[in-house]
Amino acid sequence: DDTDDEIADIVDRCGWFAASIADADPPFVYTVGLMHTLGHPEVIVFGLSPRDAHGLLSGLVGEIRGGRSFVEAGVYAVGAEGI
Repeated sequence: DDTDDEIADIVDRCGWFAASIADADPPFVYTVGLMHTLGHPEVIVFGLSPRDAHGLLSGLVGEIRGGRSFVEAGVYAVGAEGI
């Protein structure tokens, strides 16, 4: 499938991909590739616009690359520079 190949290419180049499901209620965006490239579970964000969710996820991925982990269930404080 071309879409799968495109996603795989983005994960290979960038380390992750943000998949947006904007027509759901609430809308959500989730990562693809974090487990593969960084050994970290995927992350999902509900209720934000795709643009804002992508900004938040970009910040989280930066934190993960810097050594922070969001593996344990909980509430985390992170910067929102991308939003």
